[in-house]
Amino acid sequence: MDAYLTSVATRYIAEHPGTTLKRAISKGIAFWKPPTHAGKYQEGLITKIIRFIWLVEFCAIGLLFIAATARSAKRLPKQFLFLWLLVAFYTAEHMVFYVIYRYRLPLMPVLCIGAGVALYALIQPVYKRLDGRLASGRAPRVA
Repeated sequence: MDAYLTSVATRYIAEHPGTTLKRAISKGIAFWKPPTHAGKYQEGLITKIIRFIWLVEFCAIGLLFIAATARSAKRLPKQFLFLWLLVAFYTAEHMVFYVIYRYRLPLMPVLCIGAGVALYALIQPVYKRLDGRLASGRAPRVA
């Protein structure tokens, strides 16, 4: 059965490369779409609240990872590129299969690390300025 399905899939890809590429791209977009779906059954208030918190958390991590990287790309360590490659290859792998939100959960710690590294790169210049002011005694006094 595997050999037959492989031949059918391979033939379809060869005969419809444009459609196959469009579907793969749409799966990649769906893979990273924020979790805004409703459950299969009628939801209670607690479920709605938990789903909203999940949505806010996902968007904050993803946007921080992207925005902070874009803003501070020159200051980030070269190893940060590895995190982007990991995200890209994991996404590409799932562009072939059926997309479910939970499939990206193993990648969320990587995004958290990346968001933290990028956030540190953004905060570091501010911290250095504040540290310089504290060392020189020019810091504002707190009563």
